[in-house]
Amino acid sequence: MKQLLLSVFILINLHSVHAQHTFSIVAVDPETGEVGSAGATCLNNGASIITGIVPGKGAINAQALVCTPENLNLIYGLDLMEQGYSPEEILEELYENDQCPAETNEYRQYGVVDFGPDGEVRTAAFTGTDPDPYANHIIGDTYAIQGNILLGQEILDGMEAGFTGTEGTLAEKLMAALQGANVVGADTRCEENGTSSAGAFLNVACGEDDFFCFNINLDVFFLDPGVEPIDELQAAFDALQASPPEIIPILSDECEGAVEVEVGTGGSCLTYELGFTGTMESFYPDRGCDKEAQNVTDVWFKFTTPAVIPETGVIIERLEPSSDDDVTVVGFQVYDGCN
Repeated sequence: MKQLLLSVFILINLHSVHAQHTFSIVAVDPETGEVGSAGATCLNNGASIITGIVPGKGAINAQALVCTPENLNLIYGLDLMEQGYSPEEILEELYENDQCPAETNEYRQYGVVDFGPDGEVRTAAFTGTDPDPYANHIIGDTYAIQGNILLGQEILDGMEAGFTGTEGTLAEKLMAALQGANVVGADTRCEENGTSSAGAFLNVACGEDDFFCFNINLDVFFLDPGVEPIDELQAAFDALQASPPEIIPILSDECEGAVEVEVGTGGSCLTYELGFTGTMESFYPDRGCDKEAQNVTDVWFKFTTPAVIPETGVIIERLEPSSDDDVTVVGFQVYDGCN
């Protein structure tokens, strides 16, 4: 039995159709079954649009030129992963059936890692011919590192050295990998800012049978000029390590006493299904309310809960958008056995 912790961040008014995203790593821990990713970019509206995790299975980073607000190739790749495609098969399928209308598959870059049918770790990466230079990738036994618009190969090498040279948890190794790229102008667009990048993220999903693990979903962006995002991410990670969330034992497989929470759609909004496997969205939601047929990607999520949440958790029923209140951070728990 395990509990799944999710964080949802909502960003209003996303109108861009593509963006360039920079350096990242995907990795697994064969001992714990954890799956994780980390990365950074000089775009100041967040880097985590490139990443998706299937807990207990694997992770994909889809970067360089990507569609926004939905990273269509990432969504497709995660669906393939859940269907059982290997990393190499996922890359082949993504190349042959590119989902993003912005340019071609040669503008893409991917890193993929997963656990195979017998628990073996499989890794793969792809760098097209057209991402902005310097662009390259590194494949290891349990990780894939990739980057574009880089200062040079030393950024990727620094990430690998940080990851492989660190003893500790998968999260600590991923954080060390990012610190290996903590160089002014690592993403060359940020050189004039005096930083490596403008936003950074760290995600780790627990192994399927690890009750005492807690998931990590950290994302820093919209920082003041000159503030180093990797250092800000490190500070957030250190604070989390110093005061981890309390893990509450699950008392009832039948979820007796669980509180019903309304989570649904209304008006002219498209239906949302909240999935608890696959991509762990941070603040890029799927397309939502079509206000007055203008195809605006504003999305509102409204959660109503009692003052005290019982240990048996909550049942998520439907999502009801409201144009009155902007919800910036939502956290909740989902227990196995609650439909």
